[in-house]
Amino acid sequence: MPPLALIAPRLLKRILELEGYELEGEYRSCWALMKDRHVAVIPKYGDLVSFDIMEPVLHGAGIDHQKYFELKKRAESEVAGTGR
Repeated sequence: MPPLALIAPRLLKRILELEGYELEGEYRSCWALMKDRHVAVIPKYGDLVSFDIMEPVLHGAGIDHQKYFELKKRAESEVAGTGR
């Protein structure tokens, strides 16, 4: 399996939404998403999300590498299809 590559903030947000997370708050610099009792905070700005942010978010969401690549593929096609 290929290693995780850094991705755009909007793509990470969409991956979490596909996993059932809902937007709880939108702030000037970040989104806060929640599923059950797990909160994920994603920065809005910057070209790519750092591993320091991405890894704990994915781990806390219970998204392993296989699931990540499945969700990433779906999210990329949706984001590309809608022009977001």
